[in-house]
Amino acid sequence: MALRATYSVSASSNVDISARIRAYQMSVMANAEQGSVAMPSLAVDDPEGGINITGLRNITLTETAEASNQQVIFTGWTASREVTRGQDSHRTGAARLWTVTLADQNSLIGRRIMRGGDANRPAETDVARVQWLLTTTEFGSVVTTSRYVSTLFPVAMDAVDYRDQSNQEILDDCSQASGKNYFVMYDEPVAAYGLYYDFAGASKYRSALKLTNILGYVDNDITFGVSNTDTKLNRDPSRVYSGVVLPYVGGEVYVQNSAIANAFVSRDTMAPSVNVKTSAKATARANRYIADASTETDVISTSYKVPLSRVNHLKEGMAVQVWLGHFPGYDTGWNWMRVLNRTVTATSEEWYTIEVEMAAAVGGLMAGGEPGSPITSEGVPYPAPTIVEPAALQSCIGGDGLTYFYTAKGTRPGIGPPTADMLGNWHFTSTTFMHYTRAGYFASQYPLAGQDGNWGNGGANNCVYTSGGVDYGLGGNDLFIQFTVIGPGTLSVTTKSSVGACQNDSWDVELRAYATNGGIVDTDSQPIGTTASVDIPNDGYCAHYVVMTCPGGNLGFISATWS
Repeated sequence: MALRATYSVSASSNVDISARIRAYQMSVMANAEQGSVAMPSLAVDDPEGGINITGLRNITLTETAEASNQQVIFTGWTASREVTRGQDSHRTGAARLWTVTLADQNSLIGRRIMRGGDANRPAETDVARVQWLLTTTEFGSVVTTSRYVSTLFPVAMDAVDYRDQSNQEILDDCSQASGKNYFVMYDEPVAAYGLYYDFAGASKYRSALKLTNILGYVDNDITFGVSNTDTKLNRDPSRVYSGVVLPYVGGEVYVQNSAIANAFVSRDTMAPSVNVKTSAKATARANRYIADASTETDVISTSYKVPLSRVNHLKEGMAVQVWLGHFPGYDTGWNWMRVLNRTVTATSEEWYTIEVEMAAAVGGLMAGGEPGSPITSEGVPYPAPTIVEPAALQSCIGGDGLTYFYTAKGTRPGIGPPTADMLGNWHFTSTTFMHYTRAGYFASQYPLAGQDGNWGNGGANNCVYTSGGVDYGLGGNDLFIQFTVIGPGTLSVTTKSSVGACQNDSWDVELRAYATNGGIVDTDSQPIGTTASVDIPNDGYCAHYVVMTCPGGNLGFISATWS
């Protein structure tokens, strides 16, 4: 079991140069952040002058003590080479030392310029655009696997002609629109280069290892202790902005967030994008930038030692669970962080030293596993078990200057059961989505939980009750249910007839949707016992509220569906 090195002398021929790599001096780095390219160097001994290392040829380093599907430590391409005598043993004849600069696998991204007519793209989502890129000769013929390309939360993008732009510019454009990270990886189980395009907080590509400086959890099998001297937290506010000016083809937009300004200071940045063509797309992208700019950046750098058989259990781009007892925010349990880059150094016959830089996902840390007894490798597959995909939340800025996350899709039943006061009025506590009220009572235009809602009065208390998961209310007054939604979509409300003396189906249920400026955007009216629906447009207003009325009829409220 050993470190092996191969050099590609041609497109179809490799030679083993393992004996030329100096023992315990090999150190290589690879990146996994926005397609950036790491440029490590490798010393190659040539005592007989028998090898000629040319440019743009592949060098791959593997560790045979690792599992069969995860042995590649580094793969990259030769860049500049420096030839010297190097050391005493190379002082005579043709003996020489090659110091070879290598470009990691991300250098594949920037190799080609788009030339085909298919690069003149229609309006489509970022996901569709990345999927197209993987079919092109310029990119997809080299980067061929897509199992780490997320299709979740697609973002609409303008039509754009990418001809004479590079693959790097295309991926960067998609990444800027969606907030997803991208990098090229060597997907060893399928022996091909693949694209990672997903959120930093995604559940895909996670390591089974854990890193900590709490000795009670270290087992040097799955949980490894980090170096106290090399472990540093850099907390940087340079990405924090309360305003973004985004020029686009034909104009510019300016978005602000007063909450960020209040938490930090008022601070603006320019974010030009030559591939954005419309105000709507520019505004959406600027709002995404503002969401990313709401928190400081935490980057943790650290190092740890692993046996040969664990060298690739944590690779660049993977997420790993971290618990560090002396860093604020990282000292109370396991949290997932994404590895931005990794440096592997061969330090002895038995150990590698791994240096990593790690960052939390935008919006903060994601909780890891519960603390407990250390995990062993027995029964733990590699890669780590699949974990439920975290939702990447879209957001917008309301007229009140606050940022609100889009209302989650799904069906909500009634709030019930109600409580009665001494006057016989029935009360319900509001959620951020739904509020029961009646004429003369105020309900917020923006999500506000915990308000006291009143539906019904002492005149007909027997008609206000909850039964079988349905909330029933009485007629005789203008009684309302108000729904508050963030973002575009469709709201559908399903009702049911009351029974007995409370039944009165002669009135319709009306839905009326408003923007926060008071303007009506849609209405619908349907008989009791059916479903009424209104469409909320993407009209530039962050929040809308929908008022449901049934002036004279008693009815049962079954559910509301936001889709």
